[in-house]
Amino acid sequence: MFPMLRTLDTEYESSGPGSTRAWTPEALRAELASLEAEHDDVGDALKSIRGLTSNYQTPADACITYSTLYRELQGLEVDIHRHVHLENNILIPTVRTLAES
Repeated sequence: MFPMLRTLDTEYESSGPGSTRAWTPEALRAELASLEAEHDDVGDALKSIRGLTSNYQTPADACITYSTLYRELQGLEVDIHRHVHLENNILIPTVRTLAES
């Protein structure tokens, strides 16, 4: 995705008569759809992890390693949700706008 973005940014900066695009609109739409599908898959995996860990609640007799694992998994979920939010709500709409211009 990011090599494509660099190409789009360069094309946007140098657009004008005679300029060509490295990505066709169809290829761009397919790439963005693939990215959004990956986000859905990751969301499903996170939901599964959350269920398997009882919402990251460790048993009362859990060792420190067990507790650390659950805390880190919960942090990973937060980071991934932030990442997906930024891509879905900022990056992808921006890419679509650049590609249409």
